[in-house]
Amino acid sequence: MRFSKFFAKTKRQIPSDEETPGAKLLVKAGFVSKLASGLYNFLPLGLMSLKKIKKTIGIELGKAPVCEILTPILHPAKFWKDSGRFRIWLSFSVCGHVLCRLRLEWLRFH
Repeated sequence: MRFSKFFAKTKRQIPSDEETPGAKLLVKAGFVSKLASGLYNFLPLGLMSLKKIKKTIGIELGKAPVCEILTPILHPAKFWKDSGRFRIWLSFSVCGHVLCRLRLEWLRFH
């Protein structure tokens, strides 16, 4: 696919709301777009790069006697409380609020 047909275009100005130099370059080059603080959408060029990196890592893992695993992003709080790490996690909260809390509202409709 031609670069001119890509979904995202490069930006001339460096984003002022980015903190790290790497994030500034990725947004400016059109690899990712910022959704919220710490959350990014992978644009076509960034997704192609991510797939290439994953492929390279897979090839290298295949050479060593190791196995690749995939773990969930969200874990039940019970596991953290049982291991005593929940208090430590709360110390990483932002302004006294828990970083992530989900409510299963869709259960009411089923």
